[in-house]
Amino acid sequence: MVIRETLSKSPIQIAFSPIKFFFRLLATLVALLIALIIISTIWYGFTRGELPEQIRIGLEKVNLDKPVVSAVNFIYNIATGRYEEVDTGFSGTTRTVEETIGINIKDFKPNKDSIGLNEPVLARATVEIIKTPENKEINLDFSEACYLEDYTDLESPREVIANPTEKRITNQENYVFPVRCEFPQGFSEIGAYYGTDVTKKTEIKKTSDLKKLRFMPRFSYAQEIDWQPFTKSIYESSDKTTNPTWDLSEGPASLRIGSKESQPFYAEEQHELEVYLESNWPGNIKLVKAIRLEVPNDIELLTDNKFCDFVSSGNGYILKAPALEETAIDCSSKSGRERIKMLIPRVQSDITFDECIKTYKNEFKFSCPFLVKNAEQIASRTQINIKANYIYEMQGTSSITLVDTENI
Repeated sequence: MVIRETLSKSPIQIAFSPIKFFFRLLATLVALLIALIIISTIWYGFTRGELPEQIRIGLEKVNLDKPVVSAVNFIYNIATGRYEEVDTGFSGTTRTVEETIGINIKDFKPNKDSIGLNEPVLARATVEIIKTPENKEINLDFSEACYLEDYTDLESPREVIANPTEKRITNQENYVFPVRCEFPQGFSEIGAYYGTDVTKKTEIKKTSDLKKLRFMPRFSYAQEIDWQPFTKSIYESSDKTTNPTWDLSEGPASLRIGSKESQPFYAEEQHELEVYLESNWPGNIKLVKAIRLEVPNDIELLTDNKFCDFVSSGNGYILKAPALEETAIDCSSKSGRERIKMLIPRVQSDITFDECIKTYKNEFKFSCPFLVKNAEQIASRTQINIKANYIYEMQGTSSITLVDTENI
């Protein structure tokens, strides 16, 4: 039977048979390698509750990091019998509280895809209020929400019309309303402002130039969360260490408080408290207005330490002024981006708006060493309260092609 099949094949088919076999073998080996990587990644997540760093970075590039991380967390929780969420990137146990707020920018786009120099730029957006906290007013500010990137590098005001300029919302759910933005002069010559004789024409290519249109409404918001560190007065040989613990409030920003150290925290030993405030929605934290810690009497923050970002105030602790000022750097202004450039080592070229947001405004970290002054002889739970008040700037983007008027 085999001899008949071989005889029925042409000489060319017989000659290419080894090549086909080689490629099939190669494909099989590649498939086995991919399967091995997937199995090892699952096993790593199963045993440790986190992803290998290189795998995580690769998944981020293809926007698959969040679903895979969620799957790893789910598997790890089942395997360990824990009911808290284990968040990769922060080793230990995380207790998460979801904020009851949801705002979404929909269908933000200009009325024309291509415009000429001196033509008005018009754009419209739809804002959807998914839910607001009960009996808590949210004031959406649209007065500076419309931003035409590269409109001018001059540190001067631009004529922009937004309608409405603000919207106060209380106890709303599934509420939708339109917002209209207009740049009446479009890309035109910029004249004198505040007595300064400045004339600058927006530079465009002779053919076309793609510009980005941003819609960035902002609002004030406050998040509050409690952290329960595990403290003891003295070490005992029967003590069992526990994983680091974190408390997380998920809203427009992610407010996280905790420590990377294992617990218990023993009295008269120096430990480290860490606070993270990270953008969670599309957009960025415009500035931090205040962060306040309320700490029980048996815990003391070492505010004299040069690595402490907090200072004592009344019966609590607040962020030091320099830490607050750094959060207020404006990525939309040239002077703000120059300040960022000085803060980032080894950066020589100019920083764009997006680079500024990604490298500096996406996450803020504050920390301070602390001491446990007194604790019960047996393992006890104490509580640290943190409240963060910040201005969040949402973002929707679109693009327009700017064309020389003569070519339209």
